[in-house]
Amino acid sequence: MRNATQYANGTVTGTAAAIPVNCGFIPRKVKLMNITGRCVLEWNDQMADGHGYKIPTGIDATADTVSLHSYITTGGITKGTRTTLLGFIIGTDADINVNAERIIYEAWE
Repeated sequence: MRNATQYANGTVTGTAAAIPVNCGFIPRKVKLMNITGRCVLEWNDQMADGHGYKIPTGIDATADTVSLHSYITTGGITKGTRTTLLGFIIGTDADINVNAERIIYEAWE
């Protein structure tokens, strides 16, 4: 793997619908942190579009247990293309992209 040459970060507000993020390049790695709902989602270019590795950081109040990490295959992160979006799309995963919750993103090329 080559060294990252570009980095971007910022915040968006969850909508529960797909959110395009224009960071000016096609990322090789993306990390999302829902700081309101306390969940992290990571994706890299070795994963398929829409996938990601989800890390809930809180306690499941209904089960009273610590939530487990999981590899998701829908609702994750999709990289853009040079013709459609120089960035990525935050998918509709219900733990990351929650309406009105704050999402911090980091992206590396």
